[in-house]
Amino acid sequence: MDLKLLTISAPFAGIGIAEHCGYKAAQWLSLGIVPGICKAITGDNWYEITSASEFIRQPGPLLPTVQRFLKVVTDERDTCRLQNENGRCVASDYVFSLGEQYQPLVDNSPQLTNVEVSAGHVEIVGDKNMVPRKLLAILQDQECWRRRRRSAERRSNACLPSCTDRKRTALPILPRTKPMADSARPAHRAAP
Repeated sequence: MDLKLLTISAPFAGIGIAEHCGYKAAQWLSLGIVPGICKAITGDNWYEITSASEFIRQPGPLLPTVQRFLKVVTDERDTCRLQNENGRCVASDYVFSLGEQYQPLVDNSPQLTNVEVSAGHVEIVGDKNMVPRKLLAILQDQECWRRRRRSAERRSNACLPSCTDRKRTALPILPRTKPMADSARPAHRAAP
């Protein structure tokens, strides 16, 4: 079985806004109010979205059947979901930070290809009003990369369409085929 995994703007290091939910001391000192609030807002799995959860801290290796893992990481700083008639941003498109999306145990997976793109959250995942054009361009680029690599292994490019011949808009996409060095990686929050 040849499985391929794709994640888009996923908070592998936990969701920052939910950090207080992971602090054991806050849970005890609040006499159960903090866990109640966290559960009311996020549901039964509220603890799993914090950096303190075992799911986040020790994700475990990918199964051997996962041949490829494409992880699209979004730099959502200074992005806008909605502008007014004067062009002023009235709704930010910022959901997850880079620090929330990078997790060293995940990023060191040999099957992983990180692709970091400057895009807002809805801009990359899309919704009923927005087609995720940047995501589609990334997926097209990655498919071309996979086909070129497979073709090079067979030593024949003749039957493949040229990926560079496609008419596309230039996107600020920074492919990372290897994990980032620790010194270049965004700071991660320590588990409480």
